[in-house]
Amino acid sequence: RKLLEMQAVKRMDLPTMIKSVKDVTHVLEFGPAGNTAIGATARMVGLWMEGSGAQVVAIRPPRFLKEAGDAPADSSFPAVAAAQILFEDGPVNWGELYAPKLMKRKVDGEEMLDTKFSRFIGKPPIMMSGMTPTTSFYGIDLVAACANAGFQGELGGGGLPTPELTESKIQELVDKQKPGVGVNINMLYLNARMWGFQFPLVLELCRRGVPIESITIGAGVPSPDKAEEIIAGLMSVGIRYMALKPGTMTMIEQVLELAKLNQDFTFMLQWTGGRGGGHHSGEDFHQPLLAMYAEIRKYP
Repeated sequence: RKLLEMQAVKRMDLPTMIKSVKDVTHVLEFGPAGNTAIGATARMVGLWMEGSGAQVVAIRPPRFLKEAGDAPADSSFPAVAAAQILFEDGPVNWGELYAPKLMKRKVDGEEMLDTKFSRFIGKPPIMMSGMTPTTSFYGIDLVAACANAGFQGELGGGGLPTPELTESKIQELVDKQKPGVGVNINMLYLNARMWGFQFPLVLELCRRGVPIESITIGAGVPSPDKAEEIIAGLMSVGIRYMALKPGTMTMIEQVLELAKLNQDFTFMLQWTGGRGGGHHSGEDFHQPLLAMYAEIRKYP
C-alpha cells in the first residue's frame, strides 16, 4: 500500500529526496532513458549527486542496450545489465575535500582553519577586498591593520588615478606594514587609462624590491591573449598568483577558461554578486555559484 501511495497519490520532490539521502555509495537509476544508455533522468540525478561521494549507475536490460548500440555488461542476473557509470573518474566528495578543517601551523603552533586558500596563501580564509574609498586613498591604515593582523587585505587601486599617487600610496602601505608582509593590489580592468599605467608600475615596483604579493583584476576579465601577457609579466617579477572578480556566470566561465589555458599559474576566483549594491554585478549572490560550483571544482 505504501508503494502505491508513493506512486499514485503522494507528491514526489525528487531533487530534495535525493539530496537528503546520506552515507550512500551508489545510486541505481532505472530510466526512462530514451534511446541512450545514460538518459536524461540519470544525468539529472548525476547533477544532484555530484560532489556527494556517491556513484550513479544507469541500469538497463540487456535487450535495450543491444538496441541502443551499447554492449551489455556481464551480469549474474540475466534481466539486468549495469550499462554505464556516470562519474568515469570516480565519485568525489566535496565535503571531505574542501570543508574547512582545524590545523596547527608548524612555524608557531597556532591553530587556524585549513582550506585551499589558507594552504596556498598562508593566511586565514577571510579577506578584505579592495574597494574605493574604504581601502584606497583614505584607507591605507585600514589595509595595513588588516595585513599586520595576518589577514589578506587589498589596496583599492580604483581611487588612485595617477602614477605618482599610486606609487606614493603603495609605499605608504609598505611603510605601515610589518617587515615581510606583502601588498595586494586591486585594479580595474575596465578603466583602460588606469590599467595602462598601474599594471606596468606594479611590475616596476616589484623589480625595485617592493613586496607586492598579488594583484586582483576587477571590472572585466582579460582575453586569453591579454591574460597570457599579464601572467608572463607577473611571473617575471615573482608574483605567483592573481585574483579575478567575475560579475556574471559568463565571466566565471571566462575565468575558468583562463585557468585551463594557464595551468602553471594560480588563479583566485572572487565572486562579486549583485547584493548590497552589486558594484560590478547585477546577479544574485548564490545562484550563479551553485550553478557553476561543479565546474569550478574541476580545476585544482
